[in-house]
Amino acid sequence: MNLNQITTRHKELETNIQQAFESLKGKGSFNPMSLMKLVSGGDLNLGALGLPENLFEELAEYQALSATLRGVAEKVAAKMGESAHA
Repeated sequence: MNLNQITTRHKELETNIQQAFESLKGKGSFNPMSLMKLVSGGDLNLGALGLPENLFEELAEYQALSATLRGVAEKVAAKMGESAHA
């Protein structure tokens, strides 16, 4: 992935995560049936809360891309510091 692809995907994930947060925030209190559906069959059913089923995967990908972007920013900052002292 090049830097443009990384930043584009990072923005997409950020939007998806924000939408999931707003959806969860808009639910207010949960009724017992929603909570039962959430853990039905022993699996975590995020769809019962109106959340995307792949939320945890997207959070993990977002975290990984954030670390990559932070690394790039640190390298750029270091290069800028070297240039300023040269």
